[in-house]
Amino acid sequence: MSNDSRQLSAVLHELKNPILAIERLSDILLENDQDFSSDTKRKIELIHTSAKEAGLSH
Repeated sequence: MSNDSRQLSAVLHELKNPILAIERLSDILLENDQDFSSDTKRKIELIHTSAKEAGLSH
């Protein structure tokens, strides 16, 4: 494995936990049916989708 590949792997590993936390927390907000405005709910959905699309969740 090249040095660049190892560095990329290390960066992805370090990003995994914070991105997974963002995904899970946004999921909790959406599941708890808060009295969010439609704009706020749309933003939380965008955050959730973006975290999932980062491809780091299981």
